[in-house]
Amino acid sequence: MKKLLCITFIIIGILLLITPIFFGTINAILGKDIFCFMYCDKISSSKAFINSFASYSFVFWPTYLVGIIMIIVSTIVLKKK
Repeated sequence: MKKLLCITFIIIGILLLITPIFFGTINAILGKDIFCFMYCDKISSSKAFINSFASYSFVFWPTYLVGIIMIIVSTIVLKKK
């Protein structure tokens, strides 16, 4: 049971670290800025990726810490077994 819980926490931690890449890719495909909700000009895909990645990182920086802590703690608990 503990092993399954630790593996689940590792997966959640990895997902927390991958989320900004996912949002950046979606915005790069759409070619829109993350803060654009109505009528906006299209921007280049690389600029849209960088803008969304930077915006996510600025606003949701604690998710990086939570993800890293979850991965480290779960790995330590799995190693002790």
